[in-house]
Amino acid sequence: MLLPFKKLLNASMAFALFASLVLFSSCGDDDDVTPDTTAPEVTIDGLTNDAVVNGSVTVSLDAEESDLDKVEIYVDGTLVTTLTGSPFQYTWDSNTAQDGAHTIKVIAYDKAGNKTEQQVSVQVTNTLVSFSIEANQLETDEGYKERGFVFLSDENGKVIASTEYENGKSYTLKNAEFKGEKFYLSEVVVRTGTESSRSRVFTFAQVERGKTWKLMYEHDRDETFVGEATLNFTDFANGYGYYGETNGDQAFPDIYNQSQVVGLRKNPSSLYVERQDEYATQTATYRLFTNITTGASHTIDLSKVNIPVTETTVDLPESAYYAEVEISAFTEAGVYENAFRLGSFGSSGSQITYHYPGTAFPTYYSQIELEEDQFYYSRGSSEKLFEVKYLENEVTFDYSSNKLNSSAVGDFDLLAVILGYEENTWTLVLPEGTNQVPVLELPASLSGFQFPEWGLPAQYSIVDFGEVDSYDGLKDFIRNSEYSVDDLFEDGKNYIEMNYEGPSSGGRKAKKQNHFSALNLGSK
Repeated sequence: MLLPFKKLLNASMAFALFASLVLFSSCGDDDDVTPDTTAPEVTIDGLTNDAVVNGSVTVSLDAEESDLDKVEIYVDGTLVTTLTGSPFQYTWDSNTAQDGAHTIKVIAYDKAGNKTEQQVSVQVTNTLVSFSIEANQLETDEGYKERGFVFLSDENGKVIASTEYENGKSYTLKNAEFKGEKFYLSEVVVRTGTESSRSRVFTFAQVERGKTWKLMYEHDRDETFVGEATLNFTDFANGYGYYGETNGDQAFPDIYNQSQVVGLRKNPSSLYVERQDEYATQTATYRLFTNITTGASHTIDLSKVNIPVTETTVDLPESAYYAEVEISAFTEAGVYENAFRLGSFGSSGSQITYHYPGTAFPTYYSQIELEEDQFYYSRGSSEKLFEVKYLENEVTFDYSSNKLNSSAVGDFDLLAVILGYEENTWTLVLPEGTNQVPVLELPASLSGFQFPEWGLPAQYSIVDFGEVDSYDGLKDFIRNSEYSVDDLFEDGKNYIEMNYEGPSSGGRKAKKQNHFSALNLGSK
């Protein structure tokens, strides 16, 4: 059918208009489309930088899940999993990694291919505690054998880890189920012998996980002699006694032979000689002979022992009925090695008189013991040869619901609570303040040994150290020490300890000891 020109023209114009509209519309749509370049907003939930973690660690993402396509999780740069759907959460077993710093990184992708990275550094502490045993820590003799144990307890007194240890070995204690940050650490030594069995336990409170520890043990210091020297004494004076001391060893308390062989711990060494009249009516005199060498023979002219000592008398506290001071001297200023043990001086009545050789030595150190009706007092001082300074304190105890409750307020670093007497003791080393210590269960490895029953203490001590300023400082000191707490009682260390009878003593006088950490399990 032929169409009139007019209709064809109208149809053509209509088609052109439609095409132009379509083209215009198409061009407009292309201009409105904007590519998605926005990175997804994702954060790691519940983990912060330097967070301390252990066991199973949950890595959870806080994000708009509908926008996410996948999430990659890396530990120390290694891809450990890819999550493609909800929930965007992963559990990492940190036991597969060594203790220390580790990096957790997540890369989240949205459906447009955009990505976001988030990263945190965490500290893994699956190890509860690690320690090394000295080669001579435990002793075995013909009459006895020592065995050592360490066990850890939670806040309810339940055992969370334990081991028996041997000389010269290192140990690491773990428990994947224990999530606490602190625990009780108990050091145990039992001695079995032909005559009897003995035990001693030291329990430290609030020990932080993930750190090292140093166990206490009995030791003898300065046992090595570098050699011997022959001393030939001349010009003895009638009516006098002579006392001699080489460095680090009281080799001959009485000089009565013209020739003696003595051990030296240092080469060259010095020889301290003191003279006293037999009736102690005259001031003692002294002389320090120098350049005593090993393998040599030396003539010691006793007529030169003529320098008067410095003598001092001080009053005792009114409540004290006995005191004693031991004075040591050292040849190097501020260096407390190779001591000259100058002697011990006891009190008479309400006073104590002691003497020392003035400026013959640049450094002195004293250990004071004082006894009262209610407590023993001991002090180590590098500052004054004799000064009594009591520690103000208020300490109370209560035992109920299988817990030993204590309140200790005063100016001191630790409270040592001692259960039992002499052969079998259990000492709880606690911070100042309020403590509630549950009965600590024993690991199966300790069944069959005898330990003190829990209850009110037989004794307790308060101790203030010059080397540390808090209970936390004490724990840090132990970790870096050679002999644990005992290092704080060595020559040159300032300390004050007051040891009391406990409420369970029943009037029984506590056995006098040098300090609470004395580890004597019997004669050796």
